[in-house]
Amino acid sequence: MALIKNASGAINKFPTQRSRPGARSSMTTMPAMPSIDGSNGPPPYSYGSPQQHHQSYPRGYGPPSQLTERTPMLRREFDAEIESGLPTVPKSVDVSESKNLPLWAVFAILSFCLYVGYTLNPMLNAAYHEALKRGWDIEERYHQNLREAWTTEKRHHDVLQTQMHQERKVMEEERKSWAREREERERRQKEQERRMHDEEVKKRAGISWEGLEAAEHCLRYGTREHTAILTHVPAGFDALEECRNKPIEVHGRFMVPSRCEDQGLCGRVTGFWNVNFSEPACGTWWRSFEDKGCYESGVRLYHSELENLQGGEDWRVMCSTTPGNIQGVHYDGPTSCVDWGSIFGVRPWGIWHVNDKGCL
Repeated sequence: MALIKNASGAINKFPTQRSRPGARSSMTTMPAMPSIDGSNGPPPYSYGSPQQHHQSYPRGYGPPSQLTERTPMLRREFDAEIESGLPTVPKSVDVSESKNLPLWAVFAILSFCLYVGYTLNPMLNAAYHEALKRGWDIEERYHQNLREAWTTEKRHHDVLQTQMHQERKVMEEERKSWAREREERERRQKEQERRMHDEEVKKRAGISWEGLEAAEHCLRYGTREHTAILTHVPAGFDALEECRNKPIEVHGRFMVPSRCEDQGLCGRVTGFWNVNFSEPACGTWWRSFEDKGCYESGVRLYHSELENLQGGEDWRVMCSTTPGNIQGVHYDGPTSCVDWGSIFGVRPWGIWHVNDKGCL
């Protein structure tokens, strides 16, 4: 708060700048300002009787309805004084005149600087060159160490390369030696196999068939069995294998056995051949086919008597294996065989059931 005396000597309180919490408040007493008419109060700013202005207001303050257009300017000036708390006092500034140095002093300073620089330059350059030389020496030693390490590594690499070449040469020699040994072994093996083959051929050349005989009776239609004994089989040879592979000439043809049997007598092996050609005694045939009419629906019955059956032959085997042609159709054998006999002995007949659509 600010305390200001008015024209009548009374003290009015006005708010000042807000102080910080805990700060001490100050009381300021504004001196009375003389007015234009010689009184201590402020000059009137509005028309009216003095009684209407019996209450004095500080400069810049007054009733709101009676303020004039000068009030804001007075208020701003008064506010500045109130905020500062003290009347504004202009400060005087003592400015001294600057003085320039004389030319000889400037020249002396520059000369001194040049002298100092010229004097210190060799020492500074020597220190710099010494440091640079030490750096070069360190770098040179580092490169020298690298060269020595590289030389050592190259020497070690050369030693390893020499060892590798030597080992490769040894391996190449061993490979050639193995190849020569393999070729020699294969050559000896082939030579041995050739000698064994020649010996086997010579020994096998002595093996032969003896006692080729034809069986007394036919085996079946047009086939007779022949037998022979394999002889001169060398020791160590498989007689059965030699029997299966040893051909023999029968009726002008070379044939291997149909089967071989070991008789169990010192390697005695017998070979059997089923000869189905050039055996006229085993060639039976049918006289004529008699049509007996329809046997059943779709089947016609034929009869025929078997011819050229030799004495002692098995009529059932010969009858069932003798083929025939009926109405242009070939049949390997009859449907069945019967013996209708006679005063002369066996009379085999063949019976055929032939498909015939004419039989209903």
